[in-house]
Parts: sequence; structure tokens; C-alpha cells
Amino acid sequence: MKYLLLQYKLTTATYKSTALQLIVALITAFSPTVIHANSYNKGFTHYQHKNYVAASKVWTILAVKGEADSQYALATMIREGHTGKIDYKKSFAWFMKAAKQGHTEAEYYVGEFLTNGYGVRKDYSKAFIWFEKSAAKGNRDAQYSLGVAYDRGLGIKKNAITAIHWYQKAAKQGDSDAMYNLAISYNRGEGVKQSFSKELFWLRKSATKNNRKAQHNLAIAYVKGEGVPKDKQTAVLWMRKSAKQGYSEAQFMLGIMHYNGYGIMKNLTKAKILWKKAAAQGHKGARANLRLVIRN
Repeated sequence: MKYLLLQYKLTTATYKSTALQLIVALITAFSPTVIHANSYNKGFTHYQHKNYVAASKVWTILAVKGEADSQYALATMIREGHTGKIDYKKSFAWFMKAAKQGHTEAEYYVGEFLTNGYGVRKDYSKAFIWFEKSAAKGNRDAQYSLGVAYDRGLGIKKNAITAIHWYQKAAKQGDSDAMYNLAISYNRGEGVKQSFSKELFWLRKSATKNNRKAQHNLAIAYVKGEGVPKDKQTAVLWMRKSAKQGYSEAQFMLGIMHYNGYGIMKNLTKAKILWKKAAAQGHKGARANLRLVIRN
């Protein structure tokens, strides 16, 4: 799950001081929509101040009455464990209620839960339907997920060209994972004409948005001189950024850099620390290297 969308609703407007507009303002202020919005905002204020019990009470009352934003907010709190023990089944139920009312973010999360089997049986076909609904309204996470669905054939027949279409839409909205996948597609020539320059373009964009896989791949490009001049120091810089985010492949490679003194001072101790971190995540190469240095 990629990011949380809880928003404060704007309920006020600026009116000129005419009698008619004043009457309109008064009528609007006491309309059910504005009353719900004001109540929702009380819950949001509690949420911001980490008063989750109070926020839950406010949003539960509104959610039971069918208010979609509150159903979504309540589902989010349950998913995050702010109402007690994390309960994916209950969270999914509230996301579904909001999604059935056309709530864009809730539609995405229904798809996400169905994809991963959170509180519901995995169903890629149903997930695809909900991603499609949300993506059509511009939700970038849903657009990325649609790209993945077409890329891997999850709930829909594989279609590399359509996958690129949705990756591009998500990337234009700043999704770093979509940018990374575009880079991989250009590298392999899947759904697009192979282009190492475009691969590098999307790797850079993704890496600067802190995507750890893109940072690792960009570092490798500088090691090999693929699309860029070989540059040991720049390679180390990007590899270190990726490793700091816990990417095992980067930890493994940075360990090798320390071990060999590649663009950095030789340091066996740091190499072993990095390999241990990678090995703890199941990296076979890191485990093999640790065995070798222990023997020697």
C-alpha cells in the first residue's frame, strides 16, 4: 500500500455582502452536506493530534450513516491499527462500503486488499475491476497497479503496451515505482522500442524520488558505463543511498565496494556489516561472501 489519503474538507466560502448571498450562505451552512463535512473535520483534527479514540468515535457515527469519506477514514484507521488490533477484514468491509459509493481512494484499496488477500480471498480479476474504476478517476496508485496487472497478467491478459500506458500516467503524477518500471521496460524493449537513453532518463527520475531499486540500478549504470561515463564515486553515492533504505542487493554491492576499495576506502569491517544485513534478508551472495571472509 503506497500512501495514505486523509483530507480536511473545505466547507466555507467567501460571499459578497448582499442580502441574497447572505441567505444562500445561511441555507448552505445548515445543509446536511456541510454538517457532515464539519463533523468529518472534527474527526480529522482529532486524527492529526493522534487522538485516535475520539477520531474513531466521530467517523464511526458518520460511517454508519453512510458518509463515504468517514467510511474510508475509519477503514484507514483500522488498517493502521489505530482502533486497536489491526483487523484487515473489518477494514476491507469499510473500504468496500466507501468504494461502492464511488470513493476513488477506497476503490484503490479494495483492489489492493483483493490483490494481496488482506481480510479477503485473493482475486486478481475483481481487484482489476476496482483498480480500473479508481485509475479512470486519476488515482496514481491505481494507475500503477493497472500497469502491473497488464505487465504480469494479473486478472487480465498480459499486454505490455497497455502496461506502459498506465505506467506513464502514474509516472506523470510522480509515482517512482511506475518510473522504475518504465526504465525496466525500456531496458528490455517490452511494450516500447528498446532505448537505453530512455531507461536512464526514467531511472534518474525514479532514483531522485528515493526509489531504492532505481538508485541501485543507476549505480550499476555508473559502474558499467552504460549510457553514462564510468564513475566510481557516483556509483558509490547511489549505491549507498539504496543500501541505506535496506535494499539487500545494494547492501551486497556496497559491501563488495568496501571490500575491494572501489571508489571508496577499503574497509572489511563495513563490508561484513553490509553483507550481514543483506544475508539477514536472505541474500545468497552475501551469505557466501561472509563464509569466505570467515574462512580466510
